[in-house]
Amino acid sequence: MIALPGIAIQDKIYKSSNSLVYWGIRNDGVAIAIKLPALQASRTSDRVSQLHV
Repeated sequence: MIALPGIAIQDKIYKSSNSLVYWGIRNDGVAIAIKLPALQASRTSDRVSQLHV
């Protein structure tokens, strides 16, 4: 499972050859969806600094 600072990932909700979608909860309690390219999902920690939550 991926790890993002300030977000508790709950579950993978969709997977295709092009993308992965997860749902999670931010530290402030807001539920969010996170969509990632499937090929880069394993490198998510490298991309975290580019996200603006």
